[in-house]
Amino acid sequence: PTPFNATVMANPQLKNYIMQLYLGSPPALVWLIIDTSYFITFTQCGPCIGDGCTYEPFWDYIATGQNHLISCQTQRCFNIYESQCDNRFDYYCAAPQVTIDGTQTVNYLSFDTITFSPNISFSSSYFGCIFPFFTPPNVYGKAYGVVSLCNNPNSLLSQIGVTKFSYCLQNMNSDSSSLIYFGESANILFSEFSTPLYSNTPSGQYNSYYLVTILSLDIPPVGRIPFPGATSSTQGNINIQPSTYLTYLPSEMVTQIVNAFTTPNRYSRANSVETNQGYSLCFNISSTNGAFIVPTIAANFVGGSLILNQQNTFVEVEAGVMCMTIVSASGNISTPGNVIWGNALQTNFYIQYDVGDNVLRIQPDP
Repeated sequence: PTPFNATVMANPQLKNYIMQLYLGSPPALVWLIIDTSYFITFTQCGPCIGDGCTYEPFWDYIATGQNHLISCQTQRCFNIYESQCDNRFDYYCAAPQVTIDGTQTVNYLSFDTITFSPNISFSSSYFGCIFPFFTPPNVYGKAYGVVSLCNNPNSLLSQIGVTKFSYCLQNMNSDSSSLIYFGESANILFSEFSTPLYSNTPSGQYNSYYLVTILSLDIPPVGRIPFPGATSSTQGNINIQPSTYLTYLPSEMVTQIVNAFTTPNRYSRANSVETNQGYSLCFNISSTNGAFIVPTIAANFVGGSLILNQQNTFVEVEAGVMCMTIVSASGNISTPGNVIWGNALQTNFYIQYDVGDNVLRIQPDP
C-alpha cells in the first residue's frame, strides 16, 4: 500500500502512547494504545452495559446501525477465536476475554473500514468489539482499546499488508504530537545500528512478541553488567514494547544497576516511595535545588550500543523525588513478555521495526 502515517500522543495517565484512527463509515475518531504484542486490535463499541459504569466510548457502534459483528459459524471466527459462541448476543463470535483494570469483559469479532487519512483506508478490516460490564474512571485515559502492531496474522499490521513501521516517541509529559510511519515512509535514513528482530508466539497463547537480544549494560563506575546467559547467538531475550512504561530486567542486573547509581552516594534514598510505588531506586533531591546528575547507560545489543541518558532512566514521580525507570522482572526471564524494554528507554529515538527483513533499526533523535 501507499506509505502513510498517523498521529501519536503521549497518554501520561497510563504512561503509554495512543494513536489516532477512524473506524466505520462514516469514519468516527478513536484513540487506541499502540501495542506490539496483543494479537488483534480492539475498541469499545457501545455503552457500558452493567452496574458501575463510569466511562462512555467515543463511538457507539451499535447506534450507527452498522452491525458488522461476525457470526460464530464463520470460518473467520474459527481461524481467530477457535469458534467460541456467545448466546447472549445472537451467537456472535466471542474472543478471549479482555482484562481491563483487573475486570474481564467480552470481546467480539467485527469488521469495518479502518481509516488513517482521507486517502488511506482499508475496508473489511477485522477488530475486536468490547461491550464492558464495568468501566473504571478513564481506564485508558484518552484511549479505550489497543491497535495491534504485532507479527500475527490477525493484527492490523498484517491485515493492511505492511511490513515496516517506525516511531520516535516524545517525552511522556509533552503536549506535542509525533507520528508513526507505515510502509516505505517508515525508513530510517542513517540508523546508528541494527539488531536482529525475532517474533515469538508462545505455545498456548494468542499474543506475539517482538524480541531483540541485549547482551549487557555498561555503567560507570561499576562497569559491565551482563544479561544472564546472553550471547551473540541468543535469539531474543527482551520484548520491545511501546505500551509499557517501565523496563523490566533480571533482578541480578537491577541489583547491580542500583549499586552503580548509589555508589557515589550523592543523594539520599526515598525508601518510602520505592516501597509504596514499586520502584527499585528513588532519590530525594529536594535539598539539591533541582540538581540531579547520574551516569549514562550504554545498552549493548547484538549489532551495536545505545546510549541512555538520565531523561530515559529517571523520572520525577513527585516533587523532589526521582525514580529509576528500570525495575526487576517477575517470573521466568526466558518467558517472552516477562523481560521488557519499556517506552521510557525508547523516548527520543527513531525506532524502525522491519518485520519483512527481521531487523530493528535505531537512530537517536538529533
